[in-house]
Amino acid sequence: MEENKLASQAIIEKIDKIVDASIACQWKDDLEISKRYSEPLIKRCKQDIAYHLEFLATAVRIESPSIFSSYLIWVKVLFANLKVPEAEFTKNLDCIKRVLPKYITKKLAKIAIEYIEIGLKEFFSASSSIPTLMGPDAPMAAMATQYLNSLLKGDRRAASAMIMDAVKEGTAIKDIYLNIFERTQQEIGRLWQINQINVAQEHYCTAATQLIMAQLYPFLFNSEKKGHTMVATCISGELHEIGVRMVADIFEIDGWNTFYLGASTPMQDIIQTIIDRDASLLAISATLPTNIPKVQNLIDAVRAREDLGHVKILVGGRPFTMDTKLWRKVGADGTAMNAEEAVIVGNKLVGE
Repeated sequence: MEENKLASQAIIEKIDKIVDASIACQWKDDLEISKRYSEPLIKRCKQDIAYHLEFLATAVRIESPSIFSSYLIWVKVLFANLKVPEAEFTKNLDCIKRVLPKYITKKLAKIAIEYIEIGLKEFFSASSSIPTLMGPDAPMAAMATQYLNSLLKGDRRAASAMIMDAVKEGTAIKDIYLNIFERTQQEIGRLWQINQINVAQEHYCTAATQLIMAQLYPFLFNSEKKGHTMVATCISGELHEIGVRMVADIFEIDGWNTFYLGASTPMQDIIQTIIDRDASLLAISATLPTNIPKVQNLIDAVRAREDLGHVKILVGGRPFTMDTKLWRKVGADGTAMNAEEAVIVGNKLVGE
């Protein structure tokens, strides 16, 4: 474990030099690439390689080869739809393997290189396409498709009206969250990954859904309360907040008192809120694997306090689906793949 942390730290400390050396290595082997790349493209290439190294360092630090393998598969889909040649990407990874021992000790480089090799095996066997979750057999499929199409057209009013009409007709709020909001958010992420929508469209769709969720809040607080309190938050630096917000709302529907803290909340403020609200459950969300060390730091800080010994910790987000054992590694009490499962696990953790 200590060697993995040292390897991770060494990569981050030398990241700029490793990026430059890997590009030089690749261009030395293929002069045609250097001729095709303009200055803006070179800058973008350096950013991409830095991302690769950051994800590699994180995977090494938390001893999770599957985190890096899953990242490489994600990149495979992304680059395939951006028309980036797969051979150029894998060649770059090969160059990273070759230059690492020049900038960190051979012993530490060996650890990182093993993670790259494991990832490449998964990469070559993986598909460059990902299926949609908006199939016709999914619950409330027609309504979910109509809602998504309204958002993609930029018609927020139509999307909102559709949801409010469904509520008036007796559709359960929980069903709307799980079958409309949650599934369309996943599809929006897929559409961005396959280059069908841009970042601005993705942000618009997410912001629109958050606004519509807010319109439903008067309907969330009618449930009989159980007497349990949950604090739900994103770690500092994590900006993907809509998932954990949905989780908090589903807990509210289930009768919990919830305190949703939003994106990028400082650690000490999270801990103080747990104390002030006498919470029995802390739900932490992370979308980017590079934020997992911060999740672990928060959990360690909570565990270090005797007055918070009763607090159960639930974690979720994409990294915990990449590595199904990751929740144990960071010291949590449980994890969940979606909002519905989160409520089930949360209730079990507090003995409900």
